[in-house]
Amino acid sequence: MLASLFGRRFWITAYVLLVAGFVLPGDYAWLRPSIPILLGGILFFSCIKVAPRDIADAMTQRGVWWRLGWLSIIKLVVLPLGAWGLTWLIAPQWAPGILLMSLMPAGFSSMAFADLYHGNRLTALMLMLLGSLAVPFSVPLFLALCTGSSMSLSDSLHEASYVGLLLFCPFIAAQMMRAALPRVVERYYDHWGHCSIACVCILIFVAVVVNRPSWSHMPMADLLLPLSLTTGAIIFFVSVGWLQGRLLERREGVAFICTAIYMNNGLAVAFASKFYPNDPYMVLPAIIVQFPMMACIVVAGWLFTRARE
Repeated sequence: MLASLFGRRFWITAYVLLVAGFVLPGDYAWLRPSIPILLGGILFFSCIKVAPRDIADAMTQRGVWWRLGWLSIIKLVVLPLGAWGLTWLIAPQWAPGILLMSLMPAGFSSMAFADLYHGNRLTALMLMLLGSLAVPFSVPLFLALCTGSSMSLSDSLHEASYVGLLLFCPFIAAQMMRAALPRVVERYYDHWGHCSIACVCILIFVAVVVNRPSWSHMPMADLLLPLSLTTGAIIFFVSVGWLQGRLLERREGVAFICTAIYMNNGLAVAFASKFYPNDPYMVLPAIIVQFPMMACIVVAGWLFTRARE
């Protein structure tokens, strides 16, 4: 039972810690430096299970680059701009935060979900990798364009290098461990995912309690708006993913929907905490999206399972 709380039932642990972060009293500002460390832990333990041969296999699939090209454009351009545009029409003050959240690449956990729900794990892997390669450049660019803010070249490079370090240092470290300690990696292979999910759950709590002062002046009822907006964004992603899935072979469609729903919002939290630490309109969407994101991936998994029966 305990292991399942960091496995198939991880959403229970995540929801408990998410709610605890909002209601548990105290000052936790001292935990702020742990945010990039915990994100690195998520990526490191996830990347340990990514073998170079998996990437090579994914790259040599028939027609893979054409398919991944247009799916990546939808994931990294169409979905974020659509969510931003819809939010701007309803509540423009929240639009930049929704945009930042939506620009995130697929999370590493999306591979596990694609595998669990009988999707193409390699497609999910490649969409996650391509998104991770693009996001250090797309995030500063789209934030500047859509918010109308001017940004110097040095600021853009700073943001891009920060995102790049957060993503690729854990990946490189994991591959080094795979090469140096292959027997250890293999022996504990089934446990690395639990370690990654444990980091996810802890990061959820830390992200809330560290950034809570930025929205503590807001009435609790006001938090319903960003919750509704992030829920609407996820529903939009699911809808577009479902439409794309109808044009794809089933396993490909399942993989794309998993990557569209389960974003690397931990990266959005780290980015917002670093560059917008006192702005609730930027920080809160990246945190509160965890509510609809987990609910939708569970519901989607149930529907995928029903469809196979």
